Amino acid sequence: MLSTGTGAVRRTQYVDDVALGVALLSDAQLVVNTGSSWHSGGDGWGSVRLYDLAATYPIWTAAAYSYDGRVRANPDQTRFYVPSGTGGVDTVMDRYSASRPLGSSGSIEIVISPDGLRAYSIIPGSGPNHGQLRSFRITGDHPDRTWTLPYNPSRLAISPDGRTVWYASAEAHVVARFDVTAPAPATPVVERIGGADRFAAAAGMSRAAYPGGADVVYVASGMNFPDALTAAPAAIAEAGPLLLTASDQLPASVREELTRLDPERVVIVGGPVSVSPAVRLAIRAAVPLAVVEEVSGADRYEVSRNLMRRSFPAATSVYIATGANFPDALSAAPAASHEGSPVLLVPNTTRPDAPLEAIDAPTRDLLRGPPQVSRATIVGGPATLSTDVAYALDYSTPATTSRLWGQDRFGASQAINSATFVSADTVYLASGLTYPDALAGAVLAGRVDAPLYVIPSTCVPRRVLDEIDRLDASRVVVLGGPATLSPAVETLTPC
Repeated sequence: MLSTGTGAVRRTQYVDDVALGVALLSDAQLVVNTGSSWHSGGDGWGSVRLYDLAATYPIWTAAAYSYDGRVRANPDQTRFYVPSGTGGVDTVMDRYSASRPLGSSGSIEIVISPDGLRAYSIIPGSGPNHGQLRSFRITGDHPDRTWTLPYNPSRLAISPDGRTVWYASAEAHVVARFDVTAPAPATPVVERIGGADRFAAAAGMSRAAYPGGADVVYVASGMNFPDALTAAPAAIAEAGPLLLTASDQLPASVREELTRLDPERVVIVGGPVSVSPAVRLAIRAAVPLAVVEEVSGADRYEVSRNLMRRSFPAATSVYIATGANFPDALSAAPAASHEGSPVLLVPNTTRPDAPLEAIDAPTRDLLRGPPQVSRATIVGGPATLSTDVAYALDYSTPATTSRLWGQDRFGASQAINSATFVSADTVYLASGLTYPDALAGAVLAGRVDAPLYVIPSTCVPRRVLDEIDRLDASRVVVLGGPATLSPAVETLTPC
């Protein structure tokens, strides 16, 4: 039942379904969206109905697959728009004609530009994803521009001149604006840094980051990820590159790069199993005047704790990553460095009987300080680091804990960068299927305070392309050779 009038009810219009939304066209007509019969256990199809206020029954009805009721009309009142809500299909329909999809789904609100030529919709995110703002040509059937939002949207409005779209985020307690008339950024320049192997590629990234040499150089094993993962933020903090080495011999490309860098100090991260005594001797021979320091431990977790104590003695925030596998954490180093934080490795422990024990005593002691760590950001979903680990961080340490994650390794990378970087001149892309290029590339990205996204080997996810747009990046650097990231990545082929 719908009522019209002011103050006391002056007129009632009965609607024989669940009336969820209404748009007044004139003094004589209104449009009602009954929403979806899903609300009453139906098949998902609702309808949009045009009523003449002088009549009892609708004068026109069209089916709409929608779970939402916020029907909108364009200024000339010839088209109606129905956002789908969760699970439906965004719909546009011409007056008195059948509906058609907008080529989008999941919108919770649609607004129409004052000239009636464009529609804008908001799609909320889930988990760590923050949602999107999409723009449509009214005559089109697909979004022609998409913005990734820094806050999860709940409501949408457009300015009278059509130049600005505002959205509210109930979750973040903010109202934000977009200049939707601003031209799309120019296609960024794409470059590639690679090498004959992982060691030569890392040396090439070192040359790109430090063409005039460096006072300090970090060296870690390129045959496994844990030591290099925690070494990257430390190298960024000390303004030095990260070189990767084989476990049993120092590759020629690394020896040449060490000589070129001519450092005053070399920091070897990892024990003798990761970086053998022979490699250590070769490093000393390559730079005989440099002081060689070593950060080691009984296992990868002790190495990580020792490196945090050494390189971040005053840290009050930390990124927490699993030491068991690499995918979710590859983008963590530049993000952590953006905040001046280390990356600390912990095991993925499940202790439903005693969740406070999911964090080992040495890690608890480190986080309790001094100095006390007040904020811990878990990198990866519950399958990567369990809810017991999060519980133990929250309740057995001083840290307030948050989590950045996605549906897969690529989603985790997007979530980390979306939450961290507001703008960036350069964006770095590395393979999410292997780790060496991302480990050394993280230092290159951190050098210029830029994000690093991990992607598939043959294309760039649309969400990453949206992020490049959002960040207004003018340069994209592909890390690794064509066997790791194909030529299609260089052309920013979407997927």
